[in-house]
Amino acid sequence: HQMRQARVITIAWYLVVYLGMCFLGLAGHILHPSVDNPETVFFLLTDSLFAPLLGAILLAAVLSAIMSTADSQLLVAASVVAHDLGLDRGKPSRKLLVSRLAIVGVVCVAVIVALYLPEKIFSRVLFAWIALGSAFGPIVFFRLAGARLAPGGVLFAILAGFGLAVAFYLLPNTTGDILERTVPFVCGCVILFFSRRKS
Repeated sequence: HQMRQARVITIAWYLVVYLGMCFLGLAGHILHPSVDNPETVFFLLTDSLFAPLLGAILLAAVLSAIMSTADSQLLVAASVVAHDLGLDRGKPSRKLLVSRLAIVGVVCVAVIVALYLPEKIFSRVLFAWIALGSAFGPIVFFRLAGARLAPGGVLFAILAGFGLAVAFYLLPNTTGDILERTVPFVCGCVILFFSRRKS
């Protein structure tokens, strides 16, 4: 019963979110056809359609969602460095220090990327999904198929998929095209296919 309820709630919520995004994009295209950066269409529509008080509330809601996501990612990065990599062994004060240093490091890297590698947010998100999908997608499919995989093959598939995704992203005239989206994933699948363990 809970699984069915979760499916209904998830599908209904995503329909509301994605249909709302599509409607926002279409409305922005009609009302502001000459906008320079399409990623600012929400702020333009808020400024032109709503009263200042309601617009301020909407902007505060969006900014709070952005800050909440960034905060969660910082905490996850700190826990990965401090706990998953085994750097938190010893005194609790050492664990806290490692976590804080990890947060500072991630923030510095993020600021450098934002300042010196400016690009549209959608392009960054697209690259992130391609890299993650190429690294871990083949493993998920093979695990779901019940295949027994050698640990070395799994590691090699992750490195090859992620490395190829980064390489295609850095090459000119390939960002977002069919090669960048398919070749790293297919390469990971081929590596896992030949690294299967026989029953």
